[in-house]
Amino acid sequence: MLSQIVKWRERHARTRRVREVRRAIDAVSPGTLQDEVAAFARTQFNR
Repeated sequence: MLSQIVKWRERHARTRRVREVRRAIDAVSPGTLQDEVAAFARTQFNR
């Protein structure tokens, strides 16, 4: 029973984190977000 509570709390925290990330993405305008993604991809693939 305790393990179920722990699992539920972890799942709840995860969904809340996803919601915060989505809100942050929505707050950023699409153009700057695309620039961020492009810059991130460049740093990842230029190794």
